Formats: sequence, C-alpha cells, structure tokens
Amino acid sequence: MPRFSIDGDVAEIHDLIRGAEGALNQAVYGIKLLQEEGNDVSVCTTVNKLNFNRISNIKKLIQNLSIKSYLFQGLMPIGSGKTNIEELRLSPRRMKEIVQKLKLTFQRLYLNVTKYLHKASKEGFQKGELRTLAGRMCKTRDPNKKEDDYKIKNKGKNLPVQGLCADILKIAMGNLFLILEPREIKLINSVHDELVFECKTEEADEVAAIVKTEMGKAGNFFLKDIPCIAEVTIANFWKKE
Repeated sequence: MPRFSIDGDVAEIHDLIRGAEGALNQAVYGIKLLQEEGNDVSVCTTVNKLNFNRISNIKKLIQNLSIKSYLFQGLMPIGSGKTNIEELRLSPRRMKEIVQKLKLTFQRLYLNVTKYLHKASKEGFQKGELRTLAGRMCKTRDPNKKEDDYKIKNKGKNLPVQGLCADILKIAMGNLFLILEPREIKLINSVHDELVFECKTEEADEVAAIVKTEMGKAGNFFLKDIPCIAEVTIANFWKKE
C-alpha cells in the first residue's frame, strides 16, 4: 500500500517540516490520483513541536481524504530528522500525553475492538496463554523469564491477532503451493504477511489473480463476517524499492 507523509493540515506547517514548498499540495494530489485508480493509500504523521497542537486538524484532513490506514509516529533520527531532531522532538512526557489522547480516540471509535483487546489482555495475563481462532496456542508468559505485567498484557492483545495472521498466511501458502508448484511457479520469499512469487511475464496477471483469490479465501475461512482482500503487485524485481 502506498504511504504518504502528511505532517500538517496547512501548507505553512507541512511544507516547513518537509523543507519543500508545495509539498502538501503534491501529497494530496498524489493521494487522490491513486484513489481514482482504485488504490488504497496509507498516511503517516510524524508528531513534533511544530504540529503537535494541530493533531485534531490533521485527523480531519485525513478523514476528508478517506484514508483507511493512518499512522502516528515520533520524530526519528533518519533523513532530515538527523539534523533537526533536538530542535523538533517532543519530550517523552508530551509524547505520552499525545499517545494517550489518540488511544482514547481509537477506543471511542472502535468500541467492540477495544472490548475484545481488553478481554484478550486480561485472559492472557491470567492464564499465561491464548489460542488463535485457528486453535493454535500462543504463550504470553515465559516461565524462564521475568517480565513486567504490561508486557504480558500487551502479548495478550497482540498474539491472537498476529498469530491468526500467521495461521492464515500458512494456509494460503499451502494452497498456493498445490496450485502453482505443478506449473513451476516458485514461492521465493515470505515477509510477515507478504508472499513473493516468480513466474513468467505472460503468466503474471493470471498468477496475481490466483494469489489474490487464495489469500482472501484463507482469511475468510476464519473471519467470515470481515472482507479479507489481498493486495497484489506485479513487478520485474524482488527487492522492495
């Protein structure tokens, strides 16, 4: 999924942070162009001293652009952040306050998700283990290691979700192997929830359709009420640029 950076709701702030005049207009134009072609787009906002008090305005801009995937992050010492990190980085206390506000916003918007996460966190902490929807056991406690309570509770929230994603991917991999291996189409890499196949150019569209279908079927086997739609990209290279 293509990702854009939007660090301000107005050009004055975004362009200043990005160091390029017209950067916000270009980002918005690119987002709309991709959406018109049927693509989902992800947006990331790097929170810093210049925009932390405009987060609500930035969120409204993101909502108006119909963005489905939105990420907030703190300033990191990479790219232009290497030269101005001390000038722009917020204090840990202020970042914690912002994260807490965003967390409360998420919880109000997604009440059922929040209830599920709280229930899984409590169960994982009390039992020391949880099962994914596929039935696979995930341990939240390591008997040979002392961990803080909050880490164990976070495992309770994360493992059922991440574990099911892994289960779905493994099922899709098995089914795709049975379909594609007889045609000498090779699975050459797997990263998190991504699979990379190698095939002949003239087969690419057909293989892409097969992969999309099988990935979706594997997901909907467990998540029957949730659309499971895989994104497929055709390229002439393996490395993600």
